[in-house]
Amino acid sequence: MGIWLKGLCDGGRLEVAFDLVKVMKGHGCVPNVVVYSALLDGVCSSGNMDSAFELLANMEKDGDCKPNVVTYTTIVKSLSDKGRVMGALRLLNHMIEYKINPNRVALVALLDGLCREGKMEEAWKLIDRFSGNGFHCDELFSILLMSLMKAVMRSKGMNPSSLASGRIIQRIVCDGRVLDGFLMIDALDKSGNVVDSQTCSALLAALQRENRVTEVAKVIDIMSDRGLYRTCARVRPDQISEAS
Repeated sequence: MGIWLKGLCDGGRLEVAFDLVKVMKGHGCVPNVVVYSALLDGVCSSGNMDSAFELLANMEKDGDCKPNVVTYTTIVKSLSDKGRVMGALRLLNHMIEYKINPNRVALVALLDGLCREGKMEEAWKLIDRFSGNGFHCDELFSILLMSLMKAVMRSKGMNPSSLASGRIIQRIVCDGRVLDGFLMIDALDKSGNVVDSQTCSALLAALQRENRVTEVAKVIDIMSDRGLYRTCARVRPDQISEAS
């Protein structure tokens, strides 16, 4: 059901997706957090943030299906990607009021957005706020450095080569920062840059080791869209260290 709803939203058929949820409720089938998350992801992908906030408000009122960190992170990331990083910061404060702390994906999205818009004072405040509060200081500075690098390259119209991007990602993943490697590949894909099949395959293997199902599915989508998934050879998890 979740995949079906997301497909409807991705195809621009938001009204049909919402009507389907209403039909489910009318037949006594209460949508769970998986259904709501899929619908929210599709709505955010379509760019309809008003519907996303409406859906979030409904979940917050629903005693049986409260939003979780993934739910909030989906909207935070979408707002930041769309140049509405201050709105994303307000939502961060809102989720904390609901006793839900942000995850790494949310902080990466926020720092990316702040650096992209040149709001460095807010970026430093964010680091000060969460340093030692669920995140190590050096971890946050690493995220900030990556965000600054991406912002500078984007502002100068610089596109890293496939080889350079692959080397950086392989080094990051080799250091145990698998999620950072995924976020970098995702950002490169959105900007139209291509990463070689070996890097994608190595990252895929590392994500599988950590049982990151959502990220694995996304990498497979990227590889399929780029024509890499069918042609790449299977890469062992230990090959990432050999390549770096």
